[in-house]
Amino acid sequence: MYTRLLVTAPAAEPVKLSEFKDFARIDYDARDIDLLRLIKAARQRVESLTGLALITQTWDISLPCFPASDTIILPLPPLQSITSITYVDSADSAPVTVASSEYYVDSSSRPGRVVLRYMKSWPNATLRTSNPVTIRQVCGFGATGASVPDDLRNAIFLLAEHWNRNTGISATGMISHEIKHTFDALIADHTMRELVTW
Repeated sequence: MYTRLLVTAPAAEPVKLSEFKDFARIDYDARDIDLLRLIKAARQRVESLTGLALITQTWDISLPCFPASDTIILPLPPLQSITSITYVDSADSAPVTVASSEYYVDSSSRPGRVVLRYMKSWPNATLRTSNPVTIRQVCGFGATGASVPDDLRNAIFLLAEHWNRNTGISATGMISHEIKHTFDALIADHTMRELVTW
C-alpha cells in the first residue's frame, strides 16, 4: 500500500468562475469567494470518487518498500511524468535518488506505471522501516479545464450548483435522486478502483 502527500496543488480549477456563474445564471459578484469554494470542493469530490487527478498537480507517493515485481502501478491517473524516485536506508541517511536510466515511465497506460528496464533491479539496500520509498509524480489531464473531459467538468457544474442552491440543507426526494443519478452517470466511465502498487 502507499500513502500520498500533495506537493503542488492545481493552479486552476477545471471550471472557471465565469463559466459557473453563466451556468448558474448568477450575474452579481458578492458571492464569488463562496462560489470558488464550491467549485473547488466539487472538483475534489469528483477526484475522490473517480481516483483521478483532473488538473496538473504534483504528489509524493510513499511506499513501504520496493516491489518484488518490476512494476509499480501509480495512483491518481492520468500520469504525466515522474520527477524522482528516492529511498532512505535504515540509517536514516539522506534520500538516495534512483537513476532514471534504471526504469521507464509508462504514462500511456491508465493507471500509469514505473517499470524497470531490461536487466535492471530495484535498489537492494536495507530500508528505513517507515515509508522509505518516495515517488514524486506529476499527474492530471492538463493545466487548464480545456484538457479535462467534458463529462467530468459537467459533473462539477452539477454538483457545485446543487450545493449552491442547497446551502446548509440536503435536497430530498426525487430531485436528490435525479441529481445523484445524473452525477453518477457523468463520472461512471472514469471511475477507478484504488490500486495497490504491486
